[in-house]
Amino acid sequence: MPKTIILYRSPHHGNTKKLLDAIVQADPDVVLAKAGEDDFDIAQFDTVGIASGVYAGKPHRSV
Repeated sequence: MPKTIILYRSPHHGNTKKLLDAIVQADPDVVLAKAGEDDFDIAQFDTVGIASGVYAGKPHRSV
């Protein structure tokens, strides 16, 4: 089974994290990593996703 990691940042209202929690609930094999805080080896994953709120038309700077 492919391994998936989603690199995310959700500092304000937490809406991005709520969405990601629903994804993990549907597929517990998905790993979440908080951008700029969590350590992970990207080479261990087949699929890498990025999730962030949008701030002035751009994702969070840590993503």
